[in-house]
Amino acid sequence: MHNVSDKQFSYDHLIDQFHNTDTKINGLQLFYNNRDKVLSWFKYDTIITIALYHFVDQLAYEIREFPHKSDIYILDMLYRKAESYLAFMKGLQYYEQFLLINNLIYDDVLIIWRHSLVGLRDRCISDFHEQKSLQYHLTTALLTMPDESLIPFFYDIALSSDADVAISAIVGLGLFRKKFANWEKLYKGDTDYDAMVFLASSCDVPRYDYSNLPNNMYILFLYIRTAEIFANNVTDVLPLMNTVLHIIPENHILYLRSIEAIENLLYRLTHREFNHFTGADIMHLISIFNVLPPASVHNIIQYWHIPEMDFIFTVQRIIQEKQINLDDCSNIATLLCTAEFD
Repeated sequence: MHNVSDKQFSYDHLIDQFHNTDTKINGLQLFYNNRDKVLSWFKYDTIITIALYHFVDQLAYEIREFPHKSDIYILDMLYRKAESYLAFMKGLQYYEQFLLINNLIYDDVLIIWRHSLVGLRDRCISDFHEQKSLQYHLTTALLTMPDESLIPFFYDIALSSDADVAISAIVGLGLFRKKFANWEKLYKGDTDYDAMVFLASSCDVPRYDYSNLPNNMYILFLYIRTAEIFANNVTDVLPLMNTVLHIIPENHILYLRSIEAIENLLYRLTHREFNHFTGADIMHLISIFNVLPPASVHNIIQYWHIPEMDFIFTVQRIIQEKQINLDDCSNIATLLCTAEFD
């Protein structure tokens, strides 16, 4: 990361203006008024950039409510998010100093994860115990900075946490599976859950076989959790995404976390990968998109560096070739119908 500036404007100038505004509302209005410049300068990781876009969208909505209908808690959170993004864009050293005097928020954890900021590992562990709402995402960040010293931490979490956080910790233990000896103590007496623990104890994380998928939601979540963090190629895990969405019960916390993981994976899909999709890959993608929330599908396609019509023509061709019948209310049918009117 580095300071970015042009002849007319600079981050330093924006940060100074932001902090010199007389109210938080005016500071947020300033940030929003300069959103195009901020977004054009923001050339970092895809997942962080998406979070910034979402923040700007939320800001746009809330600004319409300023100042008479403003919720103080929401204003404080939006202001804190703006501070984080500005500090991060100014530079890593500045950002780390900023975090010394501020509690972590979700956007900070995302930045720490995607940039694997090892210097903040102890801070993540400390906040894990203090901020329950961030525990799941803090384990994500910690999984990107593996160290044997984390084995006791992951072990405690795996024993005492809810399934989504516990399985995340088991992924961490799997990174050091030959140096961890208490696998059997993680068994719960649930056949499917214990099968997941056994798998994690007997197979190296980078060698998980995503092509031979069981009807076991815990193993499927172990796989999608691992893929979210370590997969290099989105194409390789399309069948896994499809299976996860159709096997894990929709009312289970693991399903909600899987949706999040799948969205993070799909945002990272590149034009080059898409150009090498087979018919089977497109069929998996159609099935995945028909399960994801419509707003997510719209945002993913909108963000891709793939021309929307290229995507639509490819989908239409595969639907015709494979004679796929779509429900009139499906996401893909809606997308194709909208494209015809456009």
